[in-house]
Amino acid sequence: MAIAATLIGLAVVLAAASLYRIKHRGQQHAASAPHAQQLTPPPAAAISPPAQPGTPEDRSKPADLNQASLKQAEPTAHEQASDKEREAKAKITDGKLQIKFRSNPEGAFVQFDGKSSEAWLTPFSMADIAPGKHELVFSKVGYTSETHAVVFGRKSSSYAVKLAPITTAVALTTDPPGADIEIDGKDTTRMTPAEIPVAQGEHRIVLRLDGYREQQVTAYVKKGEVFQFHPVLNLADVPQAGNSSRLGKLLAGGFRTNKGIVDFVTTPPGARIYIRGRASQIATPAHASLAPGEYPIELREQGYKTARRTVRVEPGQTIKLEVTLEPQ
Repeated sequence: MAIAATLIGLAVVLAAASLYRIKHRGQQHAASAPHAQQLTPPPAAAISPPAQPGTPEDRSKPADLNQASLKQAEPTAHEQASDKEREAKAKITDGKLQIKFRSNPEGAFVQFDGKSSEAWLTPFSMADIAPGKHELVFSKVGYTSETHAVVFGRKSSSYAVKLAPITTAVALTTDPPGADIEIDGKDTTRMTPAEIPVAQGEHRIVLRLDGYREQQVTAYVKKGEVFQFHPVLNLADVPQAGNSSRLGKLLAGGFRTNKGIVDFVTTPPGARIYIRGRASQIATPAHASLAPGEYPIELREQGYKTARRTVRVEPGQTIKLEVTLEPQ
Protein backbone atom coordinates (compact mmCIF):
# COMPACT_ATOMS: atom_id res chain seq x y z
CA MET A 1 0.00 0.00 0.00
CA ALA A 2 2.85 2.29 0.82
CA ILE A 3 4.38 1.63 -2.51
CA ALA A 4 1.17 2.42 -4.35
CA ALA A 5 0.78 5.63 -2.52
CA THR A 6 4.29 6.62 -3.43
CA LEU A 7 3.70 5.93 -7.09
CA ILE A 8 0.51 7.99 -7.10
CA GLY A 9 2.31 10.93 -5.52
CA LEU A 10 5.11 10.74 -8.06
CA ALA A 11 2.57 10.74 -10.91
CA VAL A 12 0.92 13.83 -9.50
CA VAL A 13 4.24 15.64 -9.26
CA LEU A 14 5.11 14.74 -12.85
CA ALA A 15 1.74 15.94 -14.11
CA ALA A 16 2.12 19.21 -12.28
CA ALA A 17 5.60 19.71 -13.74
CA SER A 18 4.26 19.04 -17.23
CA LEU A 19 1.48 21.57 -16.78
CA TYR A 20 3.97 24.15 -15.53
CA ARG A 21 6.22 23.67 -18.59
CA ILE A 22 3.32 23.91 -21.00
CA LYS A 23 2.07 27.10 -19.35
CA HIS A 24 5.52 28.69 -19.32
CA ARG A 25 6.15 27.92 -23.03
CA GLY A 26 2.76 29.45 -24.01
CA GLN A 27 3.64 32.65 -22.20
CA GLN A 28 7.01 32.84 -23.99
CA HIS A 29 5.36 32.27 -27.37
CA ALA A 30 2.73 34.93 -26.68
CA ALA A 31 5.42 37.40 -25.62
CA SER A 32 7.64 36.78 -28.65
CA ALA A 33 4.80 36.73 -31.28
CA PRO A 34 4.44 40.57 -31.76
CA HIS A 35 8.17 40.93 -32.21
CA ALA A 36 8.19 38.18 -34.79
CA GLN A 37 5.33 39.82 -36.69
CA GLN A 38 7.22 43.10 -36.83
CA LEU A 39 10.40 41.48 -38.17
CA THR A 40 8.72 39.19 -40.69
CA PRO A 41 5.84 40.81 -42.67
CA PRO A 42 3.14 38.45 -43.82
CA PRO A 43 3.20 37.44 -47.49
CA ALA A 44 1.30 39.65 -49.95
CA ALA A 45 -1.10 36.87 -50.66
CA ALA A 46 -2.09 36.86 -47.01
CA ILE A 47 -3.24 40.55 -47.18
CA SER A 48 -6.96 40.71 -47.60
CA PRO A 49 -8.67 43.73 -49.19
CA PRO A 50 -10.72 45.88 -46.91
CA ALA A 51 -14.29 44.95 -46.57
CA GLN A 52 -16.53 46.55 -49.21
CA PRO A 53 -19.94 47.90 -48.37
CA GLY A 54 -22.97 46.28 -49.82
CA THR A 55 -24.05 42.76 -50.31
CA PRO A 56 -21.59 39.90 -50.77
CA GLU A 57 -22.61 39.75 -54.43
CA ASP A 58 -21.74 43.41 -54.94
CA ARG A 59 -18.42 42.94 -53.19
CA SER A 60 -17.61 40.01 -55.43
CA LYS A 61 -18.07 42.08 -58.66
CA PRO A 62 -15.11 44.05 -60.14
CA ALA A 63 -17.55 46.74 -61.26
CA ASP A 64 -16.32 49.26 -58.71
CA LEU A 65 -12.81 49.29 -60.15
CA ASN A 66 -14.15 49.45 -63.74
CA GLN A 67 -16.42 52.37 -62.89
CA ALA A 68 -13.47 54.21 -61.39
CA SER A 69 -11.51 53.65 -64.61
CA LEU A 70 -14.42 54.92 -66.68
CA LYS A 71 -14.70 58.05 -64.55
CA GLN A 72 -11.02 58.76 -65.06
CA ALA A 73 -11.43 58.30 -68.87
CA GLU A 74 -14.22 60.90 -69.13
CA PRO A 75 -13.07 64.12 -70.96
CA THR A 76 -12.26 67.16 -68.88
CA ALA A 77 -14.05 70.51 -69.32
CA HIS A 78 -11.13 71.83 -71.41
CA GLU A 79 -11.24 68.79 -73.67
CA GLN A 80 -14.98 69.18 -74.07
CA ALA A 81 -14.50 72.87 -75.03
CA SER A 82 -11.86 71.88 -77.60
CA ASP A 83 -14.24 69.34 -79.07
CA LYS A 84 -16.94 72.00 -79.38
CA GLU A 85 -14.52 74.37 -81.11
CA ARG A 86 -13.58 71.66 -83.59
CA GLU A 87 -17.22 70.97 -84.28
CA ALA A 88 -17.87 74.69 -84.78
CA LYS A 89 -14.94 75.00 -87.19
CA ALA A 90 -16.19 71.98 -89.08
CA LYS A 91 -19.59 73.63 -89.44
CA ILE A 92 -17.98 76.90 -90.63
CA THR A 93 -15.90 75.05 -93.21
CA ASP A 94 -19.06 73.60 -94.65
CA GLY A 95 -20.26 75.70 -97.58
CA LYS A 96 -16.95 77.57 -98.11
CA LEU A 97 -15.61 78.07 -101.64
CA GLN A 98 -12.30 77.52 -103.37
CA ILE A 99 -11.74 80.14 -106.07
CA LYS A 100 -9.00 80.15 -108.69
CA PHE A 101 -7.89 83.67 -109.65
CA ARG A 102 -6.44 84.40 -113.11
CA SER A 103 -5.32 87.49 -114.97
CA ASN A 104 -4.23 88.38 -118.49
CA PRO A 105 -1.30 88.81 -118.41
CA GLU A 106 -0.39 86.51 -115.53
CA GLY A 107 1.64 87.58 -112.52
CA ALA A 108 -0.77 90.10 -110.98
CA PHE A 109 -0.88 90.53 -107.22
CA VAL A 110 -4.32 90.15 -105.67
CA GLN A 111 -5.69 92.00 -102.66
CA PHE A 112 -8.71 90.27 -101.15
CA ASP A 113 -11.02 92.26 -98.85
CA GLY A 114 -8.13 94.54 -97.90
CA LYS A 115 -5.71 91.68 -97.20
CA SER A 116 -2.75 90.61 -99.32
CA SER A 117 0.00 88.00 -99.39
CA GLU A 118 3.12 87.44 -101.49
CA ALA A 119 1.67 84.05 -102.41
CA TRP A 120 -1.43 85.64 -103.97
CA LEU A 121 0.06 85.94 -107.45
CA THR A 122 -2.06 84.93 -110.43
CA PRO A 123 -2.79 82.20 -111.28
CA PHE A 124 -3.47 80.76 -107.81
CA SER A 125 -6.31 79.24 -105.78
CA MET A 126 -7.72 80.48 -102.48
CA ALA A 127 -9.78 78.25 -100.19
CA ASP A 128 -12.26 78.92 -97.37
CA ILE A 129 -13.97 81.82 -99.14
CA ALA A 130 -17.43 82.55 -97.83
CA PRO A 131 -20.13 83.03 -100.46
CA GLY A 132 -21.17 86.65 -100.84
CA LYS A 133 -19.73 90.03 -101.79
CA HIS A 134 -15.96 90.61 -101.77
CA GLU A 135 -13.61 93.34 -102.99
CA LEU A 136 -10.69 92.37 -105.23
CA VAL A 137 -7.77 94.50 -106.42
CA PHE A 138 -5.46 93.21 -109.17
CA SER A 139 -2.17 95.08 -109.69
CA LYS A 140 0.88 94.54 -111.91
CA VAL A 141 3.80 96.80 -112.77
CA GLY A 142 3.20 98.45 -116.13
CA TYR A 143 -0.57 97.94 -116.00
CA THR A 144 -3.47 99.86 -114.51
CA SER A 145 -4.87 98.46 -111.26
CA GLU A 146 -8.26 96.80 -111.49
CA THR A 147 -10.70 97.05 -108.57
CA HIS A 148 -13.77 94.80 -108.65
CA ALA A 149 -16.70 94.23 -106.30
CA VAL A 150 -17.55 90.56 -106.82
CA VAL A 151 -20.40 88.41 -105.51
CA PHE A 152 -19.43 84.75 -105.29
CA GLY A 153 -22.23 82.19 -105.36
CA ARG A 154 -22.08 78.65 -104.07
CA LYS A 155 -21.19 77.38 -107.54
CA SER A 156 -18.38 79.90 -108.17
CA SER A 157 -14.99 78.33 -108.85
CA SER A 158 -12.87 80.89 -110.74
CA TYR A 159 -12.47 84.60 -111.47
CA ALA A 160 -10.37 86.27 -114.18
CA VAL A 161 -9.56 89.85 -115.24
CA LYS A 162 -7.82 91.47 -118.18
CA LEU A 163 -5.30 94.16 -117.25
CA ALA A 164 -4.82 97.25 -119.41
CA PRO A 165 -1.25 98.45 -119.97
CA ILE A 166 -0.33 101.89 -118.72
CA THR A 167 -0.02 104.00 -121.88
CA THR A 168 2.14 107.11 -122.10
CA ALA A 169 1.35 108.57 -125.49
CA VAL A 170 0.15 111.49 -127.59
CA ALA A 171 -3.21 111.32 -129.36
CA LEU A 172 -3.30 113.54 -132.45
CA THR A 173 -6.11 114.45 -134.83
CA THR A 174 -6.49 117.31 -137.28
CA ASP A 175 -9.31 118.96 -139.16
CA PRO A 176 -8.92 118.07 -141.96
CA PRO A 177 -7.16 114.74 -141.24
CA GLY A 178 -4.10 113.28 -142.97
CA ALA A 179 -1.39 115.58 -141.59
CA ASP A 180 2.14 114.20 -141.28
CA ILE A 181 3.34 113.87 -137.67
CA GLU A 182 6.79 114.95 -136.57
CA ILE A 183 7.89 114.44 -132.94
CA ASP A 184 11.11 115.91 -131.56
CA GLY A 185 12.39 116.65 -135.08
CA LYS A 186 11.84 113.09 -136.36
CA ASP A 187 9.27 111.99 -138.90
CA THR A 188 7.10 109.27 -137.34
CA THR A 189 5.82 108.14 -140.78
CA ARG A 190 2.36 108.37 -139.20
CA MET A 191 -0.55 110.62 -140.17
CA THR A 192 -3.44 112.02 -138.20
CA PRO A 193 -5.49 110.66 -136.56
CA ALA A 194 -3.01 108.57 -134.55
CA GLU A 195 -1.99 107.64 -131.02
CA ILE A 196 1.77 107.34 -130.65
CA PRO A 197 3.55 106.02 -127.53
CA VAL A 198 6.23 108.37 -126.17
CA ALA A 199 8.42 108.57 -123.10
CA GLN A 200 7.24 110.75 -120.26
CA GLY A 201 8.50 114.32 -120.41
CA GLU A 202 8.55 117.17 -122.91
CA HIS A 203 8.03 116.62 -126.65
CA ARG A 204 7.78 119.00 -129.59
CA ILE A 205 5.02 118.02 -132.03
CA VAL A 206 4.64 119.42 -135.56
CA LEU A 207 1.70 118.60 -137.87
CA ARG A 208 2.01 119.32 -141.61
CA LEU A 209 -0.54 119.03 -144.40
CA ASP A 210 -0.09 120.35 -147.95
CA GLY A 211 -2.13 123.53 -148.56
CA TYR A 212 -2.43 124.24 -144.82
CA ARG A 213 -0.31 125.97 -142.27
CA GLU A 214 1.60 123.65 -139.96
CA GLN A 215 0.58 123.40 -136.33
CA GLN A 216 3.07 123.04 -133.49
CA VAL A 217 2.73 122.31 -129.80
CA THR A 218 4.99 121.47 -126.88
CA ALA A 219 3.54 118.46 -125.08
CA TYR A 220 4.30 117.79 -121.44
CA VAL A 221 3.41 114.10 -121.13
CA LYS A 222 3.04 112.47 -117.73
CA LYS A 223 3.63 108.80 -117.09
CA GLY A 224 0.52 106.77 -117.75
CA GLU A 225 -1.30 109.66 -119.44
CA VAL A 226 -2.25 110.42 -123.03
CA PHE A 227 -1.65 113.98 -124.24
CA GLN A 228 -4.47 115.18 -126.50
CA PHE A 229 -3.89 117.56 -129.42
CA HIS A 230 -6.69 118.13 -131.95
CA PRO A 231 -6.07 121.34 -133.92
CA VAL A 232 -8.02 122.78 -136.81
CA LEU A 233 -5.58 123.50 -139.64
CA ASN A 234 -5.64 126.92 -141.29
CA LEU A 235 -5.46 127.29 -145.05
CA ALA A 236 -2.11 128.55 -146.27
CA ASP A 237 -3.55 131.94 -147.34
CA VAL A 238 -5.02 132.69 -143.90
CA PRO A 239 -2.78 135.05 -141.94
CA GLN A 240 -1.35 133.80 -138.69
CA ALA A 241 -1.13 135.80 -135.51
CA GLY A 242 1.83 138.16 -135.50
CA ASN A 243 2.19 138.18 -139.28
CA SER A 244 1.23 141.85 -139.73
CA SER A 245 3.11 142.33 -142.99
CA ARG A 246 1.23 139.43 -144.58
CA LEU A 247 -2.01 140.80 -143.25
CA GLY A 248 -1.20 144.28 -144.66
CA LYS A 249 -0.75 142.84 -148.12
CA LEU A 250 -4.05 141.02 -147.89
CA LEU A 251 -5.74 144.26 -146.82
CA ALA A 252 -4.49 146.22 -149.85
CA GLY A 253 -1.44 147.71 -148.25
CA GLY A 254 -2.66 148.42 -144.75
CA PHE A 255 -5.48 148.40 -142.22
CA ARG A 256 -8.76 149.61 -143.51
CA THR A 257 -9.92 152.54 -141.47
CA ASN A 258 -13.35 151.05 -140.86
CA LYS A 259 -12.11 147.72 -139.44
CA GLY A 260 -10.00 146.39 -136.64
CA ILE A 261 -7.89 143.25 -136.13
CA VAL A 262 -8.23 140.52 -133.47
CA ASP A 263 -5.14 138.40 -132.86
CA PHE A 264 -6.22 134.95 -131.54
CA VAL A 265 -3.65 132.88 -129.63
CA THR A 266 -4.32 129.81 -127.45
CA THR A 267 -2.27 127.32 -125.49
CA PRO A 268 -2.38 124.70 -126.84
CA PRO A 269 -2.82 126.04 -130.35
CA GLY A 270 -5.30 124.73 -132.90
CA ALA A 271 -8.50 125.76 -131.16
CA ARG A 272 -11.46 126.47 -133.40
CA ILE A 273 -12.70 130.08 -133.24
CA TYR A 274 -16.40 130.86 -132.88
CA ILE A 275 -17.49 134.48 -133.38
CA ARG A 276 -20.98 135.41 -132.22
CA GLY A 277 -21.82 131.68 -132.15
CA ARG A 278 -20.71 130.96 -135.72
CA ALA A 279 -17.69 128.79 -136.51
CA SER A 280 -14.99 130.56 -138.50
CA GLN A 281 -12.73 128.80 -140.97
CA ILE A 282 -9.62 129.56 -138.97
CA ALA A 283 -7.98 128.13 -135.85
CA THR A 284 -5.51 129.59 -133.40
CA PRO A 285 -3.10 131.21 -133.87
CA ALA A 286 -4.69 133.50 -136.46
CA HIS A 287 -5.82 137.04 -137.28
CA ALA A 288 -9.36 138.12 -138.04
CA SER A 289 -10.45 141.43 -139.56
CA LEU A 290 -13.70 142.58 -137.96
CA ALA A 291 -15.92 145.63 -138.19
CA PRO A 292 -16.03 147.83 -135.10
CA GLY A 293 -18.23 146.54 -132.34
CA GLU A 294 -18.48 144.05 -129.47
CA TYR A 295 -18.02 140.36 -130.19
CA PRO A 296 -18.59 137.30 -127.98
CA ILE A 297 -15.81 134.80 -128.76
CA GLU A 298 -15.61 131.05 -128.06
CA LEU A 299 -12.42 129.03 -128.37
CA ARG A 300 -13.07 125.30 -128.58
CA GLU A 301 -10.56 122.46 -128.47
CA GLN A 302 -11.28 118.76 -127.98
CA GLY A 303 -10.31 117.63 -124.48
CA TYR A 304 -10.44 121.20 -123.10
CA LYS A 305 -13.10 123.43 -121.61
CA THR A 306 -14.59 126.00 -123.95
CA ALA A 307 -13.08 129.43 -123.30
CA ARG A 308 -15.49 132.35 -123.62
CA ARG A 309 -14.37 135.93 -123.98
CA THR A 310 -15.79 139.24 -125.22
CA VAL A 311 -13.73 141.66 -127.29
CA ARG A 312 -14.45 145.21 -128.44
CA VAL A 313 -13.08 146.00 -131.88
CA GLU A 314 -12.06 149.59 -132.71
CA PRO A 315 -11.31 150.87 -136.22
CA GLY A 316 -7.62 150.61 -137.13
CA GLN A 317 -6.64 148.85 -133.88
CA THR A 318 -5.28 145.35 -133.16
CA ILE A 319 -6.53 143.45 -130.14
CA LYS A 320 -4.60 140.42 -128.91
CA LEU A 321 -6.78 137.71 -127.37
CA GLU A 322 -4.48 135.20 -125.66
CA VAL A 323 -6.02 132.28 -123.71
CA THR A 324 -4.68 129.20 -121.94
CA LEU A 325 -7.26 126.44 -122.28
CA GLU A 326 -8.18 124.32 -119.24
CA PRO A 327 -8.30 120.52 -119.60
CA GLN A 328 -11.69 118.93 -119.01
